[in-house]
Amino acid sequence: MTELSPEPALDLEHFRTLLREEQARLEQQLRRIQSLNQGANLAGESSELADYDEHDADLGTTTFQREQDQAILRDLHDQLHQVRHALLRIQDGTYGRCERCGRPIDPERLEVLPYATLCIEDADWIEGQW
Repeated sequence: MTELSPEPALDLEHFRTLLREEQARLEQQLRRIQSLNQGANLAGESSELADYDEHDADLGTTTFQREQDQAILRDLHDQLHQVRHALLRIQDGTYGRCERCGRPIDPERLEVLPYATLCIEDADWIEGQW
């Protein structure tokens, strides 16, 4: 009978550092985009008649750009939530384990995506369901 070798211990401090760096990067991006959006909103409010002179195609472009900006903000907020969740998992001792099956997540996967919550098999399975 072959014994399974113990799983290599994750360097939690390394991953905590990666996650904190990612958290800082995301928070900085959010602040920058929100600042740009506030500036654009103020510029748009300064000329009440500006919209009346715009061509319909220009209004469509403006609307599209706003929707795109909102989608980017949602994605950044979602990533930030995932990073914070991963930091909590380090605290509670569940970091590096698949939330679906409980198996270890490959350390190489965590290097690429430190806030991963699923092993590659379960991530592929879920992706295939869509």
